[in-house]
Amino acid sequence: MLALSRPKLWIYGLLALIVAGGAASLWVARVQVKQANQSIQKTTAASQSEIIGENVTFTITEADRKKWDLLVQRARYFKDRSGAKLQGVSGTFYDAQGKPVARFQSPAGETLNAGKRVRLTGGVQVKSIDQADNTLISDTLTWPASDGAVEAQGRVRVTMAGGTTSTAQRCHFSLDFSRMTLQGDVRSAVEI
Repeated sequence: MLALSRPKLWIYGLLALIVAGGAASLWVARVQVKQANQSIQKTTAASQSEIIGENVTFTITEADRKKWDLLVQRARYFKDRSGAKLQGVSGTFYDAQGKPVARFQSPAGETLNAGKRVRLTGGVQVKSIDQADNTLISDTLTWPASDGAVEAQGRVRVTMAGGTTSTAQRCHFSLDFSRMTLQGDVRSAVEI
């Protein structure tokens, strides 16, 4: 079996999208991707082309287990193919055993091939699957595929099972909410 590094797999995935389009100046292709139809349009501008994907699913795996999924209503790939701007983002985080642990949604974001980093913007909501009362809301959320830690920034609000609510400017947390560090103007309230 051919073993490829994660960055190469990411690049090969984007190249596969480009090759599938062919040389036509305008094309539309429908492909079944993880039970979601993906339509891709390629339009030719004056000297550079642009790729736009609709209803796209991004999945990052490690050792045949999922780390996270992104379902994106619209992805506009950068002209240099180093990543994409995203609109209408939702998805799932998975633990080390591949079990879904949290769901998230955001109006916008971007993927960056370098470091396989995803950054969500415009108001992000994360909710634990196992403990439905555990939620996090922030302005932005960033995580690399290589790390199980996530960083939330800007007007962070964390609500935990049992009634504890905390606010801060930044929060580093594990995908399953088991480890969390709040920084910058931290305030907490406990419901009794």
